[in-house]
Amino acid sequence: MAVRLPVEIHRSPSIKAAVCALANSGYETDECEILVPLPFAKDNMGLSLKDGKAITYVAADKKEVRFYQMGKVKISVITDDKKPQYVEAALLVSESEEQVVLNDKLVGGLKIIL
Repeated sequence: MAVRLPVEIHRSPSIKAAVCALANSGYETDECEILVPLPFAKDNMGLSLKDGKAITYVAADKKEVRFYQMGKVKISVITDDKKPQYVEAALLVSESEEQVVLNDKLVGGLKIIL
């Protein structure tokens, strides 16, 4: 079962983007992370790969996957009835991912129970 949440990503007071993100409890790291596809990063956040630092993760299938660290952003769940609660997360950009993904720590930080 896939769980998707409407979230807002704040890179700075003037740069923010709303998107429906996949909550992935299997994406486990030690800190809050949000993973975005390269086209989303370019079109909605004004980022390119030159703005980041290349890092490599080893995925569950032992395959190495390269991402680009772009610094920290603030994430909030979009709701109609509550004031947004912001959680700081590392922004990672992927050349191969096709959707925005929230890791397990970020899902917990946003107080989402899957």
